[in-house]
Amino acid sequence: ALLNHGKPWSNRTIFLYVNFLIENNRAHRNKALAKAFLIKSVKIQKEKVPFETYLQELGDAKFVLSPLGNGRDCDRTWEALLISAVPIILSSEIDPLFDQLPVIIINDWSELAENILLSYKVSSYNTLVPEVLSGRWWRDKLLSYQNTTIKIR
Repeated sequence: ALLNHGKPWSNRTIFLYVNFLIENNRAHRNKALAKAFLIKSVKIQKEKVPFETYLQELGDAKFVLSPLGNGRDCDRTWEALLISAVPIILSSEIDPLFDQLPVIIINDWSELAENILLSYKVSSYNTLVPEVLSGRWWRDKLLSYQNTTIKIR
């Protein structure tokens, strides 16, 4: 369902899309929302919408704000990637998951600014992105580490 909703980058009309509940992580998400309000071309979805509407809006967005919720990882980040939008996340110990993906990682929400997003160079999604988002890619990656030790920061 996700893959059918993404528009070509040049046809997307939502510059920055914001759709999350504050209650899941009030302090953190309020900071993200406050910075998003300063961006001129932002769509802030204040109410819960049907999933189909969410997918349509996500597929019309270039950038998607994806703050922490109940944990470090967020479904919204992966949904944005699957629909060819660029998620904006805070740096954390899971940053290496995004090494080969078009994700904007910032250290603090104070870094979020329209000029940074405007300067982001979006090449069309290469063939690696769908591959990296597949279960097979992750299975093979995990199996490649089967007999190694990984240092976690």
